[in-house]
Amino acid sequence: MQAYDFHLNDDFLEKLLNLNIELAEKEKHPLKIIGTFSQN
Repeated sequence: MQAYDFHLNDDFLEKLLNLNIELAEKEKHPLKIIGTFSQN
């Protein structure tokens, strides 16, 4: 929750939808999307 600045009283579905829309727009361009985990 901290990685995405989510809070307990947030609307998680709305937050996830907005995050997915934002990432989908970035993926249309040659931008690398990096998750919250380490890729070792």
